[in-house]
Amino acid sequence: MGRDKVRGRMACAAWGRFGAGCAMAMAIGAALPVAAASEGYRHLSLDGRLVKWRQSAPDAPVQLTVALATRPSFDEEAVNCRRVGPVGDLLERSGLAMADFRLAIDVALKRWEAAGNLVFVITDDEDAADILIGGQLDPHGIAFANLTLNETRDGPFQLIERSRVCLNPMRKWKVGFDGKLDVFDLVHTMTH
Repeated sequence: MGRDKVRGRMACAAWGRFGAGCAMAMAIGAALPVAAASEGYRHLSLDGRLVKWRQSAPDAPVQLTVALATRPSFDEEAVNCRRVGPVGDLLERSGLAMADFRLAIDVALKRWEAAGNLVFVITDDEDAADILIGGQLDPHGIAFANLTLNETRDGPFQLIERSRVCLNPMRKWKVGFDGKLDVFDLVHTMTH
């Protein structure tokens, strides 16, 4: 199995209000089975390449581990989310408790499981997690994702090795919709 990495650029960098949720779609939306394209779904394409997470067997759910960053993490080759850290600043600025943040992530992951062929397992091992979620250490935009692809192929697909999702801690975040359009809902962002 080739381990040379190819960096994928997020197709929908989240700069505008309506693009804020694209980060998680990029990070996990590539788990559709090949047959899904004929059922009205579109596969994720990066720079003209179809990409997806590995599956243990055809039609088997894609199992992904998810960790929250508890320390700074650097990936100098990443296009987005090069420097990711804990979400403490984000929570403090937004007046949210860690329990609320974790609940928002859990709700979003449950929605992805219900909509796709996915199973998420929360882990504390942020080095081994398939998806690392954290705050941007170089804040800009709203939310981004970065995919690390490896050279392994599964038919027409290049396999995703890892994803990083980073949220701007300088933006205001909330859980739930309250009519305030200048504050970003974590559940909504993480399910788009």
